[in-house]
Amino acid sequence: MANKKTDNTKNVDVKKGMVRTEPAGDSLAKIAAKLEKSYNSAANKKQNIQLPTHVSPRQTPLPILKQEAAKATIKQKTRVLFVCTGNTCRSPMAEQIFKSYLKQKKLCAFFDLKSCGLYAKHFDSMSRQAYYALAQIKISPRQQDSVPFSQKLYDWANYIVCMTEDHMTSVVLRAKEFDLAVKERNKVANEIAKKRGLPLPEKEPKKKKKIYFMAEVTKVADVPDPFGQDMDVYKSTAEFLLLSCDMILKAVTGKING
Repeated sequence: MANKKTDNTKNVDVKKGMVRTEPAGDSLAKIAAKLEKSYNSAANKKQNIQLPTHVSPRQTPLPILKQEAAKATIKQKTRVLFVCTGNTCRSPMAEQIFKSYLKQKKLCAFFDLKSCGLYAKHFDSMSRQAYYALAQIKISPRQQDSVPFSQKLYDWANYIVCMTEDHMTSVVLRAKEFDLAVKERNKVANEIAKKRGLPLPEKEPKKKKKIYFMAEVTKVADVPDPFGQDMDVYKSTAEFLLLSCDMILKAVTGKING
């Protein structure tokens, strides 16, 4: 006899690839606690982990976090930038996990996604551990090169999702420098326009909230750096990002309070 339905939000049991009924906040809190426990245990032991030289793409689709699809009211593509430190672990995982989530929601046509690192190096790439962690949660991983944060990426993005509050602070400081440079250029352009009797450009509308950090989005926790940790930490990081997708979608469609 079928169990009675409850009002609890459906979440993903990533270990079994099944949907389970459990409050979203509780699931994220459990994953956050699991991450902290993994870090504590990893600090007291060293493990030699044999990673496969090749991970075959999985055919199993990402389970849908909610049954109803989000209503797309976006007139043009929303550009989302994920930011971490080196663009080798967290931000590329977040980018690929959120892209897979959007495919399941049939919303890919409305979004452009990129990721970068505040201190990324051009010759780096996504770590093998991060690549393998994506495969473990049944997402077909793809290798990608690291990209450093820049004014070009800042200007490109409609929304920036930082893995931690410290990342957001750094992005905000750099953004002020970028905006100051733009204001100076606009000031010079306006002076030239006045001298030549040209019409002045219209004032830009008040900007909406653009930069978020993960604890602000999930209301639970930031995403700590798994670099140098064992595979359990990488997998827990991927699980946390997977369970955060609903809330990231709300943030990048302006449906959460900043």
